[in-house]
Amino acid sequence: MTKVTIYDIAREANVSTAMVSRVINGSGPVKQEKREKILEIINKYGYVPNALARSLFKKETKMLGIILPDISNSFFLQIYQEAEKRALELGYNIILCNSLSDYSLESIFLKSLVEKQVDGIIFLGGRVNDCNLKHRYIEEMEEIKKKVPIVTINNIYDEASTINIVTDEEKGFKDLIKFIAEKGYKKVGMILGKKGISSTETKKEYFEKYIGKFNLETNDEWIVYSGFSINAGIKGAEKLLSSKTLPEVIMCINDVVAMGVIRRLHQVGLKVPDDIKVTGFDDIELAKIFIPSLTTVSQNYKEIGKIVINAFINRNELYSNNKIIVETKLICRESCN
Repeated sequence: MTKVTIYDIAREANVSTAMVSRVINGSGPVKQEKREKILEIINKYGYVPNALARSLFKKETKMLGIILPDISNSFFLQIYQEAEKRALELGYNIILCNSLSDYSLESIFLKSLVEKQVDGIIFLGGRVNDCNLKHRYIEEMEEIKKKVPIVTINNIYDEASTINIVTDEEKGFKDLIKFIAEKGYKKVGMILGKKGISSTETKKEYFEKYIGKFNLETNDEWIVYSGFSINAGIKGAEKLLSSKTLPEVIMCINDVVAMGVIRRLHQVGLKVPDDIKVTGFDDIELAKIFIPSLTTVSQNYKEIGKIVINAFINRNELYSNNKIIVETKLICRESCN
């Protein structure tokens, strides 16, 4: 069967193609009698408008691209899920690009998304969190954002994005350390991520700042660089266990690291929270059902997901602001009570 076109619909309805287009897109007035006739013919043939043609006419594709370094990382996964929910509510589709933390692959995805004429690009992690990034990767994003708006999350390079959504991690960290102090604990250690990544370096800065402000104790043996995974938490705990003494509380770069720490502590006979306390950061879904449930800081994923999509919808807001702050919230559970 020959594919029915908008011209066939117009010919059979004895109207112009412009009128058929107005009915399909709801973009202008059409007499009720004509509208009903056109819709009857559309239904008769099961006509489906050409999405590409519509996108060219409207100068939008209703597609957004999202580039992230590791879809298995709960932080990125939950932001992606919330963004996708909001996008679908507004009639947008998302193209997911998992770069595996490979900056050259990020470049390939950026080029591909521009070629697909997406209406915007969401960029999470990867190069925009690298404190020692080669400038050519930022220059590439500067050029691309001239063609396609780029929204980033916790990006440390202003020139790399049209708008940057920043979670108030410092407030969250301050609230967490204040809570530890108010519980009466004095000796605190920290398992960080990889060196040179902004989430690691900023949390180390906040740790040192507020440990001092709340008169808590730490030492070099209790500050460990490891990574961002459960296995990194296990290895970080092993390093702490090899120190001369242990802290009362082990703070972790994120929730999955905290889970790895708790697993390793239990393997050597230390109970959490009875023998030692552990905190996370992010408040991923597993944090509330893990045993023990994690004391942590919520990054407010639902709010991030809404904001990141709304930024593309409201173009005036997108270009008049370059930063949006999202509040964090202390979540007190079993692992540090």
